[in-house]
Amino acid sequence: MKTAVYSSFYPAMLKYADEFLYSLAQQNEQDFDLWISLDGLEPNQIKLPDKLKPIYYQNQQAKNPIEIRKLALAEISAKYDAVVLVDSDDILYPERIKAAKKILEKYDVYACSLDLIAENGKDLGLKFATENQKDWLEFLSNKNVFGFSNTAYRTSILKDIINIPSHTIMMDWLVVLKALVNKNAQLYFDSEIHMAYRQYENNTNKIVSPLSAKNIKQATNLLLKHHLTLNDELTWLEPFQGHFAKIKLFAKYIEEEANLANYLKALNNKKEVFYWYEQIAYQKLEYLWN
Repeated sequence: MKTAVYSSFYPAMLKYADEFLYSLAQQNEQDFDLWISLDGLEPNQIKLPDKLKPIYYQNQQAKNPIEIRKLALAEISAKYDAVVLVDSDDILYPERIKAAKKILEKYDVYACSLDLIAENGKDLGLKFATENQKDWLEFLSNKNVFGFSNTAYRTSILKDIINIPSHTIMMDWLVVLKALVNKNAQLYFDSEIHMAYRQYENNTNKIVSPLSAKNIKQATNLLLKHHLTLNDELTWLEPFQGHFAKIKLFAKYIEEEANLANYLKALNNKKEVFYWYEQIAYQKLEYLWN
């Protein structure tokens, strides 16, 4: 299986590049080509281990990071059988690429579980993981576990769904939903942990408690925009339609500062680790606004 590993580099990620690239050089499976998109950087700004000889992707016509990724992945899909997607601020464990390639022999889309680390690299002692689902469409209608940090795709699936709007807010989430709806893709989530995923205190989509009012407000606005893109890109299926209605009710509810404070208190007491965007209109707290 001819495989590419794809990541995007931009200035804020440079301070983590050494750890990331070293972890790639230490992979048990070295039969891959490394593709790196450059956004605001030049190749000579990246220090590489001797073992790695990346293919740099730059496109002056790309208007934003979504277009850069879309165009790079379209080119990769035309040349490879599989692509492993990773973030340049994370750390891959030695089996990350080998595990992905093995599962892609049978499934169309793969994701692995994650250790969570702080911005400074300290282990938080928390895991990001789920079980394989009987109904992935229902599961992914209000949260995501297939990010562009922990996934891999067969390019036979990816090449037909990667042409997404440049205004897309959550590219990784939209792509996996298009794989399900448009291509009837078979998804697999690996219970084995193959990466360390970095958490930032001020991240809009922070997934570790405690969350702040700012986290919730910003993520809610992004989620509303995400669902509008779903409306344009996919037929309005019930899981999306129903959850969009809930998010709109939730957004109205948290306009009152007292309501937002009550929600935050209950949310932060409920769970330590959330799936991506699960913390917005959290299902187990629906009684607060519905």
